[in-house]
Amino acid sequence: EGLWDLGRPSDSAARFLDNREVEAAAAASTLVSFNLYGSYVGAAYVTAERGQTASADKLFADAMCYFENYIRSTRQGSFDSEILRALVKVNQVELATAMGDPVRARAAAKGLRENLPKPQPGNAYEQLRMTFNLRRLHLALGWAELQAGDLAARSAQHRRQQRLCQRGGRRFHRRRRSARPGRARSALL
Repeated sequence: EGLWDLGRPSDSAARFLDNREVEAAAAASTLVSFNLYGSYVGAAYVTAERGQTASADKLFADAMCYFENYIRSTRQGSFDSEILRALVKVNQVELATAMGDPVRARAAAKGLRENLPKPQPGNAYEQLRMTFNLRRLHLALGWAELQAGDLAARSAQHRRQQRLCQRGGRRFHRRRRSARPGRARSALL
C-alpha cells in the first residue's frame, strides 16, 4: 500500500507479488499458503483499482487456490474456519467495489451478514474479529452504494459501520492509518 500511496500503482501490484518465489513451499506450508493468499488478494485489489478487471479476477482466483490449501489445516466447523471463509466473501465484496461494480458487490454480500459465524460468549478475541470483518463489509458496501448513486443506502451502511466502530472495530482502523507513512517509506527501500 505504501507504493500506492506514493502514486505508483504498477510498482504496488508488483510488490505484492514479490514473494512468488516461495510458491513451491506453499504445498508443504499452510502458513506460506495464507501469506500468498494475502499477497494475491492485495495485488488483485490494486489491479482492480487500475481498471484491469480480468487480471484482478485471475489474481483473486489464484489467491483462492492458496486459501483452500490453508483452510484445510483448520478444524472444519470451528470459528476460525468459518470466520476465514467469511473473510473471503468480504474480500470479494471489496474486490467488486475496487472494480467499480456495485451490482457485483451487492451480489457477493447477499446473505453474508446473516450467515457469519457466531463468536463464543465472552470470547473478546472472536468478537473483535467478527466486528472487524463486519466493519470491512459495511465499508465496502458503502462505497458500492455510493458508486451506484444510492445515497440513502450509503448512509445506512455508514451508520452500521459507525456502530461497529463504537464496539471496538475502530482499533484496527486507527492502527492501519497511523502505519501508512511508515509503509510508504519502507516501500521505497
